[in-house]
Amino acid sequence: MPTPVWVLILCVLVTWLALHRMGFGRQVQAIGARPGVAWYSGIRVPSRLTQVYILAAVLAGITGILLSATVRSYVPMSGNAFLLDAIGATFIGTTISRERRPSILGTLLGVALLAMVKNGLLLIGWNFYWQQVGIGVLVFAVLALSFGLQRRH
Repeated sequence: MPTPVWVLILCVLVTWLALHRMGFGRQVQAIGARPGVAWYSGIRVPSRLTQVYILAAVLAGITGILLSATVRSYVPMSGNAFLLDAIGATFIGTTISRERRPSILGTLLGVALLAMVKNGLLLIGWNFYWQQVGIGVLVFAVLALSFGLQRRH
């Protein structure tokens, strides 16, 4: 398997353990659900949020290193192309969850769905800009369908 896949597995495992098997994860979920209640419960919200931002920055740094190692050339702002994919995968993963909350497994499923769609659009010959439009339409359709189904129940 390629090195980025091993790094992905390691990052997913460490993040899942931190969020589901440690007090850190319970506190982060409490802050995400109700920050005011978490503060009154004794959780130091600003400190925990700082730790979450640091964890996100470390993961983004690892991703940047892997991207620069595979591209082999310097292209300023090359990461902007992945912004829609990251946001879209998170939103698609959120719609998969029954609680309508982000999860690691849901985000991975969203990434897999977007990767298949992007590969399909590439195989039929769409250029990069139309692929971005297709991904945007897909994310919008999934969110619209999710909200439509949520209102029925």
